[in-house]
Amino acid sequence: MNVNGIGAAGYPAWQGTRKAQQNAAGRSFEEQVNHVAGTPKVYNIFTDEDMLWTGGNGTGLSYYLKYAEDSTEDDPTIIAKGVDENGNEFEKTIHINEINPKSATVVEMRALEAHMGVKKLGGFTSLPM
Repeated sequence: MNVNGIGAAGYPAWQGTRKAQQNAAGRSFEEQVNHVAGTPKVYNIFTDEDMLWTGGNGTGLSYYLKYAEDSTEDDPTIIAKGVDENGNEFEKTIHINEINPKSATVVEMRALEAHMGVKKLGGFTSLPM
């Protein structure tokens, strides 16, 4: 009995299938090490009592938010510090009153949410992005 693929009358189902690619055993040690060295770095950020928010997303972005020392009720100011998607460390001062939700970055939006005490439902933001 011969099993044919769908729409491939007269041709065996296995014909035309792709050959499996070599795994790491077929590569040199140097190639394997260079591949690992190119993967994104992972940083752990530990929470502190004065942090408003800490976390990141699946792209490698990882950061924490806390109020700046000179933050006031009239000008709430948040410091965001962490690592961006490219593995570069950053520190940014965010003035809450200057954030435009329609054009805010992920970090600015999280700062606005943290300041306003937005409750997350199912992990989604309650503010427009």
